[in-house]
Amino acid sequence: MKKKNSTLLKKVLYGVCFTILIAAFVFLGTRNYTVKEIEDGILFSKDYRNIAHDNHFQVLSSYEALNLLERETGLLFLGFPENEWSSVIAELLDQVSREMNFSIAYYNFLEDRNKKHDNYQGIVREVDHYLMLDDLKKMDLHAPTVVGVIRGDVIFLMMRLVL
Repeated sequence: MKKKNSTLLKKVLYGVCFTILIAAFVFLGTRNYTVKEIEDGILFSKDYRNIAHDNHFQVLSSYEALNLLERETGLLFLGFPENEWSSVIAELLDQVSREMNFSIAYYNFLEDRNKKHDNYQGIVREVDHYLMLDDLKKMDLHAPTVVGVIRGDVIFLMMRLVL
């Protein structure tokens, strides 16, 4: 009798442990982990060489940029270094952020726009009432764009018109 009870007890314990491990893998696998190995200021100045390392820019992922537009307050600079006008706006924003001692969020959207990433599409939806349709009836962000947000409400959007 003891042998059957101990094997049954082992099977139950193995089953419980297996279930806990599966639940832990699912829980930990669905979490959004972002580890930044480089400081935001240095990361931003790598993209924009004319900006010093001690800048006030906070580099965001697409998830963080969408979260800012939906819930937070701040100034969001949308651009990418390959765009010649983004560096001009970056210099102006750097100067203003230093004078006002204010942090500015930055999101490089080029890759996500090309891939039509879900978070990029969410960002477009958040500012769509400020955007214009192109000839193909498509609505996209264009660099550079600066967005002012207060508690998830877009109050300002400045974008270079594409001609």
